Amino acid sequence: MTPPRGLGLVPALIAGVLLVLPSGAAAPPATISLETKPVVFSPLQPQKNRFGALEWRGGLEISAQNSHFGGFSGLVLNRDGSRMIALSDRGWWLQSELVYEGGRLAGLESAVMNQLLKPGGKPYGSKKHRDAESIISWTSGDLSDLVVSFERRHRLVRYRAPGNALTVPGRRLHALKSFKRLRYNKGLEAIARFPAASALRGWIIAVAEGTLDKAGNHLAWLLRGRSARRLSVKKRGEFEITDAAAMPGGDLILLERAVSLLGGPRFALRRIKAAHIRAGAVLDGEVLIEADLRHTIDNMEGLALHRHPDGELRLTLISDDNFSLIQRTLLLQFALRE
Repeated sequence: MTPPRGLGLVPALIAGVLLVLPSGAAAPPATISLETKPVVFSPLQPQKNRFGALEWRGGLEISAQNSHFGGFSGLVLNRDGSRMIALSDRGWWLQSELVYEGGRLAGLESAVMNQLLKPGGKPYGSKKHRDAESIISWTSGDLSDLVVSFERRHRLVRYRAPGNALTVPGRRLHALKSFKRLRYNKGLEAIARFPAASALRGWIIAVAEGTLDKAGNHLAWLLRGRSARRLSVKKRGEFEITDAAAMPGGDLILLERAVSLLGGPRFALRRIKAAHIRAGAVLDGEVLIEADLRHTIDNMEGLALHRHPDGELRLTLISDDNFSLIQRTLLLQFALRE
């Protein structure tokens, strides 16, 4: 997505780190060397672990000497949180193994990158076609069957292949006529699929980042097969919605981001009760956490949820550095007290 107000202040010619994409088919995934540095969430209180309904489980600042690294807007983890796929809004994906020490996120290893492929097997060309913003597992934690949302050309695309579904061309899943109401760069930023144990099992919820209805709330849809049902999400002040994740019982977690020139970036997590999610509803819920520059944050855009081997339900967030020299790629993990 276009850098939000207050971010991406370095001109593109200075921060220009994206090479011209090839017009032919993508090469096999390439190994990439990642540099990671551990971070604490609250530098002013480095021993603090509890933040609202969340408990800190470690974080990393990530960098790489690779022109395609960065811009991560979507994130998905496998069932036990040992492997992740991060999705760039310039049409690249990063796969890596997560390393834990004492139950805390401590590093990344065995990383590879490659381009998303369109039907026919070639990489997406222009920005308006490859602006990928969110990624989910069709079956919770299964990285061999994934769905990606794109904005600008607003659509959902499904990818299926053993191990990492993004290694093969995708198949369009949804491109509703009603998506044409979405603003060009304020579209399908957040999607989630409800799990088998929830009343909405099999349905996908898609939420617009900044396209609002007549009441000033975020446009949203419930999608399944050929069915599409409208609903809305209550807008909270300056916050825009950047990702979503469905809990095992069907509650929905929304990641929200706000930015100002004076205050810098902020993020919040909001929990919507499953019983409230239905066609025609205006969704709202409890704010689990709200963080600002007193914390280790950046432009937080990607959210994933997994059940850790120790039994904890964990939320992992990734930031979009907008390929800017003054921003960072951060990977933050928390345990959610259910």
